[in-house]
Amino acid sequence: MLKNVSTIIAFTCSLSAIPASSGCSTHSGNSAIPRPVATPTPTSMAQLSLPLEAYLPSASDTAQTAALRSVIMKECMRRYGFQMTSSLGLSQVIETSTRIEKFSTSRRYGISDRAAASRYGYGMPDWTIGSARPKSLDEFSASQQTVLKGSSSNGGKVQYQGKQVPQGGCMGEAARATGVAGEGPTLAKSLQRKSFAQLAREARAQVVTAKWVLCMQAKGYHYRDSLHAGAEFAGQDGDGPVQVSQAEIKSAVATVDCIYQTNLIGVMFAVESDLQNIEIEKNAEALNKEKKQIEAQEKRLQTLTKQYGG
Repeated sequence: MLKNVSTIIAFTCSLSAIPASSGCSTHSGNSAIPRPVATPTPTSMAQLSLPLEAYLPSASDTAQTAALRSVIMKECMRRYGFQMTSSLGLSQVIETSTRIEKFSTSRRYGISDRAAASRYGYGMPDWTIGSARPKSLDEFSASQQTVLKGSSSNGGKVQYQGKQVPQGGCMGEAARATGVAGEGPTLAKSLQRKSFAQLAREARAQVVTAKWVLCMQAKGYHYRDSLHAGAEFAGQDGDGPVQVSQAEIKSAVATVDCIYQTNLIGVMFAVESDLQNIEIEKNAEALNKEKKQIEAQEKRLQTLTKQYGG
């Protein structure tokens, strides 16, 4: 097996234009590399938290912002005579949105929930999608779009039935009220994307990916990595009720089983944590500034939630 793993790693390195003899270099000679993170053996992604998450809005904050933005936008539309109703209260929307955000994050290194895989295959569970398809802007009337977006052909101020529409429409008003208009904290997000992009070039990540590939091959599946597993099943469900084939479920369960058998999540987490800690050390001052902005945003969200009935 070790011989096969080495062969796969060498092949992966060649695809990445990195010499196989180098073992796929882990870092670029930084003399101030923080202490390596120990490799955990998690049974769920929920047990883990990457270093940069301390400088990003929490799943709850993200869900709260989106829910409040929707509520404020609807309140704004109501002032112009448009009723946009919701069957759920604000607190229910926030709770559901938080669960969806956390579930989506749990797939950072591939699907990792065996119970979900055994029922939904590679797809998202029903509760993360909802019973109603979100309405596209194109489905709103011209009048509704005018109030929603506040746009005009010449870029001037917009009015609807004699009343001035807020800059950017009700969408703009909601964005400003929730503090998401204009420039927000972006460095931590950028560094998080960077660490994820670097992950595939790291030697330890390539070793565990190779082990996962061999585990899947032993079960009769041939995928290049856990993120591309089940690609052949994509787009089969359409817009109607989800009909998951037994073939997809079998493949998805195998994917999850091999992820935990090889401790792929634990290794990937440790490697990416090392990458992120390097960036945190390099960008400490700027990241701490963003963290203070997030703390201020949390207070704003608490005030708005009380105001709009959370």
